[in-house]
Amino acid sequence: MMRKNKRKSGVAKPLQKNPTQEQVPALPQRSAFLTNTTFANHSSSRSMHFHQCRIMLIDTLKALSLTPGQIGDVFMTLDSVLTQAQHEKLKRADTRVSKEATEAVAHANLTSAMYLKYIKDVPQIVAVQALARGRKARAWYSYHCPERSEVIRFKERNAALNKLIKYERDYQSVLVSIIDGYLKPMRSQEVKGVNLQMVIDIFCNIEAIFAEHQNLLKRLESLLDDPGWPFALFIGDCFLTVSQTLLPAYGSYTENSHVQTATLNELEQNSAFNAFVESIESSSLGQDIPFRTILNMPLNHVSNRIKPTLETILSHSKPSDPGFGALENAVEVIQKAAEHIIEAMGCAQQRADLMKAVRRIQSDTPISLSSSRSRALVAEAAFSKVDSAKGSYGMLFNDVLVLGEQISHDADHVMKYGRELELSSQISVEDPDASSGKKKETKAMVLNTPGGAMQFAFKNQKEKAGFMEELKKVLESFQRRKVFGNSIGHVLAVDGREKGVPLVVEWTMARLREPVALELEGLFRIAGSQKNIALLKTHFDTGKASKADVDAAEYHDVAGLLKLFFRELPEPLFPYEVFEELIRVQREVEYDTVSYDEYLRNLASVVARIPESHQELFRQLFPFLALVAEHESVNKMTTKNIAVVFAPNLVRPKNDTVETALLSPQITNVVKNMIEACDRILLYAKDPSAPAPAAGASSAADGSEAPGWSNARKSILAAEPVRREAPRGAARGVALGS
Repeated sequence: MMRKNKRKSGVAKPLQKNPTQEQVPALPQRSAFLTNTTFANHSSSRSMHFHQCRIMLIDTLKALSLTPGQIGDVFMTLDSVLTQAQHEKLKRADTRVSKEATEAVAHANLTSAMYLKYIKDVPQIVAVQALARGRKARAWYSYHCPERSEVIRFKERNAALNKLIKYERDYQSVLVSIIDGYLKPMRSQEVKGVNLQMVIDIFCNIEAIFAEHQNLLKRLESLLDDPGWPFALFIGDCFLTVSQTLLPAYGSYTENSHVQTATLNELEQNSAFNAFVESIESSSLGQDIPFRTILNMPLNHVSNRIKPTLETILSHSKPSDPGFGALENAVEVIQKAAEHIIEAMGCAQQRADLMKAVRRIQSDTPISLSSSRSRALVAEAAFSKVDSAKGSYGMLFNDVLVLGEQISHDADHVMKYGRELELSSQISVEDPDASSGKKKETKAMVLNTPGGAMQFAFKNQKEKAGFMEELKKVLESFQRRKVFGNSIGHVLAVDGREKGVPLVVEWTMARLREPVALELEGLFRIAGSQKNIALLKTHFDTGKASKADVDAAEYHDVAGLLKLFFRELPEPLFPYEVFEELIRVQREVEYDTVSYDEYLRNLASVVARIPESHQELFRQLFPFLALVAEHESVNKMTTKNIAVVFAPNLVRPKNDTVETALLSPQITNVVKNMIEACDRILLYAKDPSAPAPAAGASSAADGSEAPGWSNARKSILAAEPVRREAPRGAARGVALGS
């Protein structure tokens, strides 16, 4: 009788032996709502349809991402808990459990079995998909890559692309850690002593960078579904398009790096800030990465991840590959951007120290002391008198001396800006005590400038000795810079020449014109010995250099010295004022608004307007570079390769930033075309009305194009790439357009 009543009560039998209360294992915390809301509440079970229960269970299991073993454990535990709960309720209230509750448990068991079967079938489905895609890939490889080496090349290329996608996914998790772990709590003022301006100084536009990388990752992943798979076409177009907004975002973050460093230096004196940072660093959001390190990751990502991976993809590509020109331009843009980022990171602390020093200078008008990346504070001192002004203070930087009135005498001396004295080789320092021979020390110093002598009186002898020692070092550095780092006119004067080219250029080009040098593989591309180049530079700067020194040096060292001379010119061969015009001229021809001959005439008009000393250097340098390119079959240095090396040293904007890296392909094309057509450019510069060479001459006739000219028209400013249809007979779905 008792058995009958028990069956009628609808109590579910457990799937295993019913354990005691102590033996029932606890459900995972995130699964508890299943027990509490779905089954334990009998009133809601009555109104729940079976198919709704099944859908909710499947969705929940997918969301939990449990393994098949864990899923089985959950349902066994769920059954035990429900069975135990039903018995307890019967004991307490002697009530019947609804039939729906019992059937829900049985349905859950069935759903679990179905889901486990689905999990078991997934590997088989994946295997079938892999076979299908593999067969498709092999068919395309056999059609387009009959040689085994070509198959390997494309596989290496695509492996690099997959690695880049993985880097982007990992990097986005880092950006999420920065934004959710640090930025949002600080912005909501949860950290004592951190105001909104400090948050802006630290994080700058990190959220904009995150949005740009989300876009980049989406585009990269779309390449895997591109009709050209497995060739992964249009990687270059992808980066050129994204770079239009990505690099400006990085430009702002890079330029802010010294502000970030200075702000962190200040905040690290705040115990509440340090405690907050330590708590996040040790949490899952912080990923056990130091705060400063994780803030530098956006800058490291471009130079250490994107740049080398793109270079690998380019190294496994050929000029005949679709989209090769765009890929080459993209690599050049990223390389240039990486250079700026590395430079900014290297001088971030120095610029932070500079900014801290400049903040101690009060001025009624804006001053630009912190604008120079190379400027650094060397020494400072309080003077009892400078000429007739009492209570003066001075800050000595490596290129300028700032003088003013001291208005604070605490540890951080504050001065009111008075004037600047630009330091140069024409300034000298003198110690009156040493020249007079008197035993009594006057604590005085004389600074001889082009405008007259300045008298300084120090408060004590110790400050005088220290300040004078640093000032002499700075002035000696200007005395040493006789050739490198000075204007072309100044170098010609040092060489005792009224016109022509500097001796360093003449001697190095003469050495590199030797037949052995012209046929040396990688000339100008392969770096020479930095030690030997520095020694040669010192010889020229100190006036000790001779032609014999250059003739005895290794060819790569001599090539490196020539590049260094142009790189260190305070104003490039093409002065800053013509930079925008050169870019405009290049854009005109890339947009097909002018003919090739008109383009060369426009370049010639720019050359004709630069200073005469620069023109003479152009007349000597570019025919020499063309001579090097004539041996490209041996030295592997095409006009494009030479232009990539020389263009940043010859044509550059006054303010070179990460954003201006977008113009790198255009700058390279300008120099490349000048090398290829230097004879015609020199002809047009001398006589703008000169007729174009006849057809069949070395240069193209009026309106015609030079060999390979179409490649020069590929611009970084191009819009989304136009993908052409594959020719008839090609494997279906493979796009061959560039």
